[in-house]
Amino acid sequence: MKIQEIMSRNVKTAGPDEDARSVSKKFEDLKIHHIPVVERGKVVGILSMNDYRGVMRVGEKGTTVTPDMVFGGLTVRSLMTKDPITVTPEDTVENAATLILQHDIHSLPVVEKGALVGIVTENDILRAAAKGQLSG
Repeated sequence: MKIQEIMSRNVKTAGPDEDARSVSKKFEDLKIHHIPVVERGKVVGILSMNDYRGVMRVGEKGTTVTPDMVFGGLTVRSLMTKDPITVTPEDTVENAATLILQHDIHSLPVVEKGALVGIVTENDILRAAAKGQLSG
């Protein structure tokens, strides 16, 4: 099975110089967990909810910490994973699953001719497996 059969196509993105608070709000409002970071049409990074959670743990000792307090003045560039591993729409789901497992990541931007065309997550792969789409 090819990535193009299970990937999400209408991908929300962020710019590297975008305020980190605005992306925190995107995660919450859109109920998503991963946002590719695009600059001049190229994927330069990826940001996940886990990146935010790691920073927010600072306030777990009973202190009230808001995204504005933690992320004020930070840009996406300061939190993102740079140069993420990517796949193409023609790559196999099995290859994507292997990359996700090998690198302990949860999503892969899908790039074609240098441009972002989608994203595939471990949930997309599990959903396809649960429907029996990966066998045979």
